[in-house]
Amino acid sequence: MPSQGGGGPPYLVVRRVWAWNLEYEFSIIASLVDRFSYVAFDTEFPGLLYSTGRPHRLPPPSLRYALLKANVDEMELVQLGLTLFDAFGHLPDIGTGGRVGYVWEFNFREFDVRRDPHAPDSIDLLRSSGIDFDRLPRFGIDSGDFAALLCRSGLVAHCRFCRPLSARWIAFHGCYDFAYLIKVLGNGTPLPDTLEEFLGLVNLLFGETVDLKYMMFGCEGLSGGLESVASTLGCHAKLGSRIKLAQIAW
Repeated sequence: MPSQGGGGPPYLVVRRVWAWNLEYEFSIIASLVDRFSYVAFDTEFPGLLYSTGRPHRLPPPSLRYALLKANVDEMELVQLGLTLFDAFGHLPDIGTGGRVGYVWEFNFREFDVRRDPHAPDSIDLLRSSGIDFDRLPRFGIDSGDFAALLCRSGLVAHCRFCRPLSARWIAFHGCYDFAYLIKVLGNGTPLPDTLEEFLGLVNLLFGETVDLKYMMFGCEGLSGGLESVASTLGCHAKLGSRIKLAQIAW
């Protein structure tokens, strides 16, 4: 995938991760964490089963969390994208001399569109974006295997205390992103009952976190979703959401 602008490597490659190459890809990630300790991530999930039908900001936080918990508890993660970068915005090149930058796409097996609850419009959108729902149950990653390797990688709390620098996690409107990742790390157990407990888990597992959706409220001229913000800031128009997150954060 050629890069579309100045700065950074001329080529960006998405490393697609399935069950057969999960351990190998995590061995690479673990070797990079000390130098590339910023993590931009984004998830794909089967839409929303429950909502108030009102603008997101109107319900009180306790009700918004109850809806998040109801949705995440009942559905499964489809895909997670992850980009590592350093404090200067450099992506890992893995021995290419800066010619290629790498990002990761993890594909999970638990969701089966033929039997599991989902929002049909969201599935149609994901299909149009290239997700192969027939392939996921056959070749996708077991979330328990992913959780074990993530915990050993140094990216979450289980390894932070033995490393001089902890990872910083960056999302865009990331409440559902963190919720699904917490569900995976908890081996599918339900999310905590209260918002306060949930935020405590986010702090324990991920340490320093940044949500760019909320940061941009204090930035004149920035509004809308990730695509709109990326366009305003001149980020690569044709690149995936995880790369855009890294660029915006930088």
